[in-house]
Amino acid sequence: MRVKIKMLSSVLVALLLGRSSATTSCDVQYCTECVTDYSDKCKTCQDNYKLDADTGTCVACPSGTWGPRCSTRKCWLTTRTNCLECSRTDRCWRCEDGYYVTWYGGCGACAAGTGGYECQDIACNGVAIPNCETCSTAADGGCAVCKDAYRLVAGTNTCEACPEGRTGRECISMTCLTTTRDYCLECLSETDHCSRCYDDFYANSLGQCVQCEGNTGGYNCEKTKCNGKVAENCKTCYSTEDGVSDPGACKVCADGYYKEPSSATTCTQCPDNRLSDGVTCNAVSCAGTRQDNCQTCTEGGTTCQLCLDGYSLNGSGSCEACPEGKGGPNCVGSKCTAEQIAAIDDCEFCGDDGACVQCAAGFTLDNGECVPVNGCQTSDCRSCTVTDGRETCKRCSKGYYVVGGKCARCVGNCLDCKSASVCVACEEGYTLTSNVCVSDSPTVDVDSCKIPNCLACLTTDKSVCATCSSGRIWNTNERACVIACPDTNCIDCDSSTGKCRTCGAGYGMQGTTCYPCTLDNCSHCSFHTNAKTGESTEICTQCSSGELTSDGQCKEVVRMSKKTILISSVSVVTLILLVCIGIGMFFLLRRKPSRQARQLGASSSALPVDSVQDAESFIRGYNSFECIETRIN
Repeated sequence: MRVKIKMLSSVLVALLLGRSSATTSCDVQYCTECVTDYSDKCKTCQDNYKLDADTGTCVACPSGTWGPRCSTRKCWLTTRTNCLECSRTDRCWRCEDGYYVTWYGGCGACAAGTGGYECQDIACNGVAIPNCETCSTAADGGCAVCKDAYRLVAGTNTCEACPEGRTGRECISMTCLTTTRDYCLECLSETDHCSRCYDDFYANSLGQCVQCEGNTGGYNCEKTKCNGKVAENCKTCYSTEDGVSDPGACKVCADGYYKEPSSATTCTQCPDNRLSDGVTCNAVSCAGTRQDNCQTCTEGGTTCQLCLDGYSLNGSGSCEACPEGKGGPNCVGSKCTAEQIAAIDDCEFCGDDGACVQCAAGFTLDNGECVPVNGCQTSDCRSCTVTDGRETCKRCSKGYYVVGGKCARCVGNCLDCKSASVCVACEEGYTLTSNVCVSDSPTVDVDSCKIPNCLACLTTDKSVCATCSSGRIWNTNERACVIACPDTNCIDCDSSTGKCRTCGAGYGMQGTTCYPCTLDNCSHCSFHTNAKTGESTEICTQCSSGELTSDGQCKEVVRMSKKTILISSVSVVTLILLVCIGIGMFFLLRRKPSRQARQLGASSSALPVDSVQDAESFIRGYNSFECIETRIN
């Protein structure tokens, strides 16, 4: 009775402590410590509770166990701590990971640097990692080198067994016939030679995989490596002697490829019939004769008929660069004035009528407008760069401005702007005044307007602002001039600071900025930054399809229809009935005496003595077998 009261009191204390900790440290009940940066995932539970690793919550101990991690239990009459299973005596025969069974049947803690089952593994940063040989020196710990026949799992720094047929350190080896070959992916049939090696290796005449030399790499060393990384379709790289900001970028592309103006590293294949000089695709073959900076050839001839913009034909049918200050087809254009550039974004040369005849580098003329050649994916972006797969906008379309590498719409009746607070062109009916658009309408009252941050109210309703001050817009719900959300992907921001509070679909917040979700089938996400390493982790909070897993991923769910389930159930039941009928028939036939045995019993009196004795022995054996079988059944 005392034990029950003691356990009940401890549970009540745990409940009180659980409520307290949930409000002070993290949001998980009965949790003493949450996973770093995750208030909804527990790391350590209170006494009499254990961690559910799948959900990150704390659940009550099973009956008969208590204490930290529910690791205390009664082994016969003796209490054993850190014990998972008892023998039929008072001894523990299986301890928790991090403990070993002592000579007296208790559980002893592993020595420093060891852990796991029976202390067989090494511990990295206090956590046992099976099959790890050397720990990482990084702050987050983890394994750096696994044992032979194991390899590191990316992202978790744990070790997993090599796939079938592979062995060695990091599973780099495989056996070709009777010889182990390192860095080999495929063996030559029925030989000890490797026929296909890892990237950055090649198979030599002895069937060994040898590392690539110089700045070569990739499959069979067929590609060029710039700054230690394979540069696709690149011929030569920049060096420090070239005096460029990125000496590891590609300098000259392979034949048939050119460098896009917006990218210092990417080599793109030239269009059909265009020839490459490794940097541009400005050449064309005219009946087998190369013509640089030519757009079209004379029909069946070896000369150029029409040159590219910025070039004109000379007397020999080749293309020459335009004189300084001239451009466009056949050099008919001149450098655009400031007014012309303001009317046509990204135009470099204009005709006498003001129309654009040649766009700036990175843009091409399309129906009188200059559009990006590279086709930026960011909405309303005119020029961008791509770093590690993430696009950063450098220049936006008219009516938008750059903020955080994305484009935000100009506010307050502004046609074009440099930022949320600096307008450069207003809509019709508004005049630019101190970087703000003020309505020309006589229906506004400037002098008697009392709304904070409002430049002019409606004369018909002075509680409505017609023109807010720089960087603010009129919010009809709050009836106030609020700071415009600078991030177009934000659907709700603080009215006083402009900081985003809620991102739109397909975006997640990091700090106060909305970034696109990159996880598959994820409609809403969040970003968490590790306080120690500074690394950002994306976690999905709502899936567009599939189910959300505990680790913030979207998992596809295959659901069976009711018809399929019904058919499957009927099939299983039918199969079970057939098996039962078959078993019943088998034993029924086994119990029935054979025809030969009945005939032998009936004619035993007519047989000689030896034969009769043999027959009686046979029948007794048969009956004995049947009795044994009956008892078994």
